[in-house]
Amino acid sequence: MPKPANPRVNEALLSFSARPEHDRETSRLYRALAKPDGFNLILAIFNDPGYRDRIIDALESGAARPPLRIDVRAYRDLGELEEACRRQAADRDLVQLTGLEQWLTGEAGRERLHALNTHREAIAALLPQALILWVTEPLVKRFALETPDLWAWRTATLDFTQEVTPREIVAPGPATGFGELFNLTVAEKRKRFHRLDRYLSDNRTQLEAAEQADLLEEMGRLQAALGGLEQAEALFRKALGRARQAGGGKQIALIHGHIADILYRRGELDEALRIRTEEQLPVYERLGDVREKAVTQGRIADILQARGELDEALRIRTEEQLPVYERLGDV
Repeated sequence: MPKPANPRVNEALLSFSARPEHDRETSRLYRALAKPDGFNLILAIFNDPGYRDRIIDALESGAARPPLRIDVRAYRDLGELEEACRRQAADRDLVQLTGLEQWLTGEAGRERLHALNTHREAIAALLPQALILWVTEPLVKRFALETPDLWAWRTATLDFTQEVTPREIVAPGPATGFGELFNLTVAEKRKRFHRLDRYLSDNRTQLEAAEQADLLEEMGRLQAALGGLEQAEALFRKALGRARQAGGGKQIALIHGHIADILYRRGELDEALRIRTEEQLPVYERLGDVREKAVTQGRIADILQARGELDEALRIRTEEQLPVYERLGDV
């Protein structure tokens, strides 16, 4: 494969462990990103947010100028989104938009989609770089039918959808979500933990680093729910090492958050605050993940409140956290 001339192409993409069925699409993405400077529209279709995030993390890993990731759900209309791009995208080689499948639903969503089509020239002038729109299969069909002018401008349409493999159906089973975990009985938590531990031991050499990190992270959550904070912290730190091997920025931030939770529960407030502010929050800021950034700011406010810094805790909640939730419709 020829070496790209444009610095926006990250060498990490070449070493990204894509699923075999996506080798061709990864190569096409590499070539599309090698296009000379100028507006470069790429539509990337996905049906697994976790796998999408791994691709985004691979594009970001080790880049001198990390790609800008923007969750469009934080913005009421295209005008606000354009203003965010104007402020944040000037020094970036690549911009990626997520959350479109929710942002473009309903009557307001139809208006936003129409605006994307009619504002295409303004968008191209605003973003003289690569722009990846992460879209679901139903949404890409709407782009083709409802935004014919913007559709004609695309450099590539890439398919990163996937079928569930037999191994994913068997073995440990679907991961327990945060809410589901606490609805399990003590016996069910222990059973789930031992099943994951056995599966990890039996399949360690076949599992990718990111998959190992996911398993270790869930095992840590189970141990924490069972009251085994020391064991949970050890598991989270192992998961952190695997996530770093995989280059998963968002996964690393999530695990750092678990470690900070344990430190907070043990009263180690200074180190918990350091992790939240220096390790976790900057990742969500770099990725443009406004929801997770707001959640993390709330955790920082919790720590400040526990330290007696009530004025700063209140300021964070009212000036930084609450406005985001209001924009996202979470209040």
